[in-house]
Amino acid sequence: MSSIVWQEGTKKAKTAISSYANVDLLRPYFDVQPMEVANRLLFSFVPARVSNDANKIHSELYGPVMTCFTLVAVLLYEMKSSDHRVQEGTLMGSAMITVFGYWLGVSALVWLVAYICNAQVKPIQVATLIGYALTSHVAVVLLTTFFHSTQSHKLFYLLWAVLGGLTTLKLVSTFVVRTPGHTERIVLCALVAILHMLFLLYLHFAYHKIVSDLSEVLEQKIGMHHPVAQVGANKPPAAAGSGKAAASAIGAAPLMPKAS
Repeated sequence: MSSIVWQEGTKKAKTAISSYANVDLLRPYFDVQPMEVANRLLFSFVPARVSNDANKIHSELYGPVMTCFTLVAVLLYEMKSSDHRVQEGTLMGSAMITVFGYWLGVSALVWLVAYICNAQVKPIQVATLIGYALTSHVAVVLLTTFFHSTQSHKLFYLLWAVLGGLTTLKLVSTFVVRTPGHTERIVLCALVAILHMLFLLYLHFAYHKIVSDLSEVLEQKIGMHHPVAQVGANKPPAAAGSGKAAASAIGAAPLMPKAS
């Protein structure tokens, strides 16, 4: 009996893995026109109307993926323009892990809370909403790269409140109309709003410091593996200078005549 149950479970597990590993299942979520993506990026700043029609949430992944890649590119440009000495692999890897980790991790967490709160939303719809909401992060990080002053953060806080607040209202208004129960709405919307706004604060204040510290640690490890290079780099330039001075003195000294 146990062998039969094991065989059936293994068969179902293999079927599920093969179905999810099939690329054709993801193809409809990337079949979208560029004009539709542009419109959805603009409407990510517009709060949703009161409606119970769950089909109005677009289920596609092309826009969110491109938004994440754009945010990675903006972070790379910001780090390079701010004179941070960071290795290319460290910078690229940390940016990819930060952005895509946030998108996938927060999408999974929000969908889990939405499922517990009995919200009428699908996992792919949550990923779409969270991904398009990152448009505000792209805009804020890009604008502060060109116009931000290191002495004052007033511009950042203004953009954070306006652009980040608009996309937060879009998320909150979308989940409110699809979540029954007053307490469930407060829990789900508060979670979405807090994570969305805090991530933008993290990108502005904490991301640069963490990447810089990581780069310094890696540079120290590389220096430890190359002690010969360190010795050559630490050699004082006075020795070379004194050798040149001695050579020039010898060349300039007059030749003494030989005794007859």
